[in-house]
Formats: sequence, C-alpha cells, structure tokens
Amino acid sequence: MLQARMIFVCFTLCFLNSVTSEYAPTGCDLTGGGTGKATCDFASWSPPLDEGDFGPGDVYQIIVENVDGTIPNQAFSGIDDNKNTTKDTGIKFECTLENILLSPEVFTPNLSWMKYLTFKNCYVQDGISSGMLSNMTGLEEFTVDGGIIGPLSSDVFSGLTNLVKIIINADFLDADIPAGLFTSLSALQEIDLRSSGISSISADTFTNLALLTKIDLSENSLTTLPEGMFTSLISLSTVELGTNSWDCTCDLAWLSTWSLYTGVTIDVTCTTPAAYNGIPLSRVVASLGCISSISSSNASGSTSDSSSSGSSSSSGLYLVLNSISMT
Repeated sequence: MLQARMIFVCFTLCFLNSVTSEYAPTGCDLTGGGTGKATCDFASWSPPLDEGDFGPGDVYQIIVENVDGTIPNQAFSGIDDNKNTTKDTGIKFECTLENILLSPEVFTPNLSWMKYLTFKNCYVQDGISSGMLSNMTGLEEFTVDGGIIGPLSSDVFSGLTNLVKIIINADFLDADIPAGLFTSLSALQEIDLRSSGISSISADTFTNLALLTKIDLSENSLTTLPEGMFTSLISLSTVELGTNSWDCTCDLAWLSTWSLYTGVTIDVTCTTPAAYNGIPLSRVVASLGCISSISSSNASGSTSDSSSSGSSSSSGLYLVLNSISMT
C-alpha cells in the first residue's frame, strides 16, 4: 500500500513538472514546488510574457537571466494582476556585469502586487527615471546588488508607501545621493548603501523617516557627515559606518556626542589627521579642541539673553566629551 502511494506521488510530481515545462513559453521555464518561479533567458525569451503560456501554474516570481540589452515596454503585461497571496512575489534581473536598459513602461499596472524588485550585477547606466516604478504600489523591497546604478530621479520612489527596505550595493555614477530620494517613504525601515561609492551626503537625506531602524553607509568614500543628520530618526538603532576615510575634525565630533546620548554604537576609525590615523573617533574627540570653537560660535550668533544658555551648553558638551575620552 505504501509503495503504491509513493508511486502515485512520484507520478503526480513528474506529471506536474512535465506540464509546466511543456507549457512554458520560449526561453522560459516555470518551476513547481508552490513557488511559481518563472525563469527566462534574455537571449531567447519573447516578451511580452503571458501567464496563460505557462499553463495551469501561477506565476509569482519572474527571473530574467543573462540580461544584456533593453527590457521592452509591456514586457510583463500579460501576467495576471491583483494576486492576493502571502507568497514571495517579485521580479529579478540577473546580469553578468552587462548593460540593462529599462523602457519607460516596463512595469505595467498589473504588477502592483509584486513585493520585490532586484537588479543583480547589472549596469543600470541610464538609471531609473521619474514615474517608472509608480505602478508597483505593493513594492516592499528594492535592491541593486553589484554593478552600477545611473541617475535616480529624486521622486523615483514616490507613491511606494509599502516600501520598507532599500538596498543599493552598487556604484552610484554620480557619487551622490539625489536630494529627497527617501523623503516620501514613511514606512521605510532599512537603508543599505554599503559599497555604493558615495563620497558625500546631505543633511536632509534621511528626514521624515520615523520608522527607520537601520542605516548602512559602510565601505564608501565618506570623510564626514553633516551635523545632526540622524537627530530626527527616533527609531534608529543601528548605524554602520566602517571602512570609510573619516576626517576626525570638529565637523565630525558631534557624531560621538550623539552616539553617547542615544546609545547607538558607531564604528568610526579616523584616517586623517595623520596623528589620529587608526584611532576610533570616540577616543580622540576630547583632544580635538572643539569646545572653545563651539563656544565662540554660540557667542557670536546669540543675543545677551541667550549667552548664559550658550555657556551652559558648552559646559554640558565638555562633560560629554570628557566621558567619551575615558571610554
């Protein structure tokens, strides 16, 4: 009896696999196991894809491999829309360090239920323009892993209110993050910009992100950070800053004070000045001589009514820096 059941199960699985293979369109395969993963080879696929061509199986994930060229308009327009599912859903483009060009209407309204969009080892040299992602309203995670990312419109993520994670571990061609790139993403919880080649960052890059818990800026070319850039991030608990060329001057001293007050650990090792090379910022802050310059700055910009307040702030800062120097 047991043997008969095993034979039946084997027959069923083999039948389903043969069905999905038989019905898959040219250049594509649909794997079973409940994942509904359609894998297409860029050199031989024939977009637009139509879900009906995949037979009785549902398509939940689409992977386009060996991309080297243009993804045309309406490429996925035949995939069924409004799928109410708890399964992992998404589109992934895999390149071998080759160019990928996105036509303006690649991501059609029927893809609003997709949760993930990933570019793996792609040269997205022309970037992603305004409105290109606007139909992907269910998007939760946007990833560029390896390769190059060209210009990103400052409102490229506008309207993507479900987006909780952005991972860009690819070289920005402009070496700067567009102003306002994350501003409208109130649900965002994680920003990973590790190894993205950025050399500077503006003070308002991470504003209006009350739910943000993690920022990763490690392995870049940063030398300093604007004072107070993390102040409004009330949920922030993890900041990765290692492997940058930190210039430990008074412009960066605020970061140690902020870390002490919030309890958020920072990994900042000085590169310059030469006297501090290889030493953690927290151990050199007190010897930077910033306290008098801060006091002078407060005094020159304050009225007589606020002078005592400025003095009090300087005293408080002196105690904080003293505490840091002894850790």
